[in-house]
Amino acid sequence: LALSLGVATTLAQAQTAGQEDAPATMRVRFDVIFRGVPRYVLSAQANPVSADDRYWRTIALAPLQERVNLDANNLLRGRVDVHLSAWNAIDLTAPGAVDGRVVGDIAVGWARYHRGPWSVWAGRRFVAWGAPGGLHVDGVGAEVRLAEALRVEAIAGRPVTPVYGGLLGGRPGFDGATGAGGLRIGWSHPGALSASVSYLEQWAAGIPARRVAEASFVANPLRWLDLRGSVSWDLLGLGLMQADLDASAWLGRTVELDVGYGHLDPALLIPRWSILSVFVTRTFDEARARLSWRIVPALQVGAEGAAIHYDVAGVEASKAGPAWGGRAEVFARLSSRDRRESLVAIASRRDDGVQRMTL
Repeated sequence: LALSLGVATTLAQAQTAGQEDAPATMRVRFDVIFRGVPRYVLSAQANPVSADDRYWRTIALAPLQERVNLDANNLLRGRVDVHLSAWNAIDLTAPGAVDGRVVGDIAVGWARYHRGPWSVWAGRRFVAWGAPGGLHVDGVGAEVRLAEALRVEAIAGRPVTPVYGGLLGGRPGFDGATGAGGLRIGWSHPGALSASVSYLEQWAAGIPARRVAEASFVANPLRWLDLRGSVSWDLLGLGLMQADLDASAWLGRTVELDVGYGHLDPALLIPRWSILSVFVTRTFDEARARLSWRIVPALQVGAEGAAIHYDVAGVEASKAGPAWGGRAEVFARLSSRDRRESLVAIASRRDDGVQRMTL
C-alpha cells in the first residue's frame, strides 16, 4: 500500500507542477523490530486436584514486528490527503498451528478530500474532541469553514480499540458501543483565543451508552500568560465527568509557574454497558501548582505539589474512607544541545488517603 501511494504521489507531483495549489508531499517511515521476549503463562493439568497442580512456566517468544507510517498531503492537484499507521508481527518460534502466530492492526488509516471551504474524509481516525480521552472511530466525517475563524465538523461511525503492539497472543475485545456520532463548532484566532463546543453520542444495540457535551478553550491574554480549560458534561447521568483549568506564567525567561484545578468522576467515564460501571468509585478534586527553573539552557529543575479531595457519591463521609490526599514531586532534566536527547530524574511522594508510596 505504501509503495502504491508513493507512485501515486509521484504522479500527483507531476500533475501539480505549474498549479497554484501547494505541492504534493509524502513522508514514509518503515521500521523492523526483532527481540526475544520471555512470556509467563499459568497452566494446569487436565484434571487438577489441588492448587499444586497449577504452575507457571516460561514460553520463549521471538516476534518480528514491522511498523509503517505514511502521511501524504495535497495529492491529485492538492485535493487529497492520505494517512496510515499500521503494524504486524509474526512469532518465529511458534508452530504454524498455534493461534496468535501472526497479529497486527491499523491504528489510523483514512483519506480526506478537500476543496475550498469544505472537506470530507473516510476511514479509521482518532477524534480528539467530544469525549474525555478522545475516540477512535471507523467512519466518515465532514468539515466546513463558514468564516475565516469559524469551523463546523460532524462525524459518524463505529468506535474501535486498535491494538498497538506488544506480545503476541489473545487480545481483549471492546465491542460494547456499536455506533457513534457527533458535532463540533470551533472558533480560532491564533495567538489570542481558540474555543470550541462539541456533542458526542455513543450507543449499543440502539440504546444510548454515552452522551457528552464538551467545551474547551486556549487563551493568551498576555505575552507571559497562557490559560487553558475544558469541561465535559454527561447528559445521561447529568453529572460533571471531567474539568480542568490551568494557567501558565513565565516569570522572566528562566522561571515558569503553573497553577491549576482538576475534577474527575471515574464512574461517568465508564460506559453503561461495562460491568465496571456497577462498582463504586471515588470522585476527586485537585488543586495543583508547579514551579520550574531553567538554570542553564541544558539544565532544568522544578517541584510540583497537589492537594486532592476525595468523595463517594451517596456514601456517608465516615464510610467512604479518607477524604484527603496529595502528592509532592521534584525533578531535574538534563538535555543535549539540540534538545533531541534528555536525562530525567524524578522523586515523587504519593498519598491517596489509603496507601502511601515513594517513587
